Amino acid sequence: MPINSNNGRIIGICGFEISSVYFQQRTKQANYKGYPLITAILDKKADNEYQGQLSNPASFVNVTIKTSSDGEHELFTAGQERFIGFTAPLTVGASEHRVAVMLPADSYYHLQGQAKIRLLIMLGIILLLSLLSAGYFSKRYVDPLVADLQQLQQNPDAPPQANVLELNQFFEFLQSHSEQQAEKLRQLQSENNQVQKQYGLAAMRLQEAQEKQKQTANQYIQLEEQLAALQNEIQQVRLQMEQTQQEKLQAQQEREQAQQQFNFAQAALEKAIEKKLESVDPDSYQMFVDNLATLTPKEEGIFNLYVQGCSTKAIISQLGITENTLKYHNKNIYSKLGVKTRKELLQYIELMRNAEH
Repeated sequence: MPINSNNGRIIGICGFEISSVYFQQRTKQANYKGYPLITAILDKKADNEYQGQLSNPASFVNVTIKTSSDGEHELFTAGQERFIGFTAPLTVGASEHRVAVMLPADSYYHLQGQAKIRLLIMLGIILLLSLLSAGYFSKRYVDPLVADLQQLQQNPDAPPQANVLELNQFFEFLQSHSEQQAEKLRQLQSENNQVQKQYGLAAMRLQEAQEKQKQTANQYIQLEEQLAALQNEIQQVRLQMEQTQQEKLQAQQEREQAQQQFNFAQAALEKAIEKKLESVDPDSYQMFVDNLATLTPKEEGIFNLYVQGCSTKAIISQLGITENTLKYHNKNIYSKLGVKTRKELLQYIELMRNAEH
């Protein structure tokens, strides 16, 4: 980094560089139990790939170091060589590096195997000492105690053979306690006999009470069944009454609706008749009605077809006549009934039909 004066003149350079040779000369060679340790300052080139200065570069010349982890250690791979160690972050100025300490994988596994062998030897020695101690204390203390306990089980009144104060006191306590327990057992036997007698009487009374309770329960069940049957009958009668009431209300509503519809239709019909009567001359309509009797049977048949709503084509087809014949009869019908057109004839027919209803 250049150092500038106030006028911009370069007056010096500030900085330093650590080369591989410098790092090797300044770094003390470390050993762990006769195996060489490699120290390094690494720069990250890509994910899990590093290069840098090494204390012993024999295995890392121009080779990228790849790192991984087994959960406990970091694994380093440089070409065909594998190492195991640890890393820690290192900050120099504004640059970030990592310091690494590595041991060859073969050396690490060899040391690990030696440690396991030493551990197994120590565990074997401890186990052997434990077995010897257990045998000694068993013969010295446990065997006499077991013999006395077996004797106590077979003959409680016999004195103990082992010369152990606590065991002697325990035997004396058991003997005195045995006598007290025997006396208590006799008392409990006597009390038990009395309780058995009382229990027999109570059992008889309980059986009688259970029989009475069973009879009462049967009677109660019968009464419940009768009550349930009555309730079902009452419920059915109530449902029938409600259904009948609903049907009655529904019929009444339908009758009221029908009456309203009839009244509405009657009023509408009366208004329609009145309106049509207003648009038709009463004298002409009366002449139309009176002259119906003057029609011949043929003319009356055609007139009835008009009343039924038949069209001209339908009348011709139904009577088997020609169109000219129908026109001839229409002319006679119009003349006798006092109408001029087919529309006026149909209007009078509709008015006559409404008057009949």
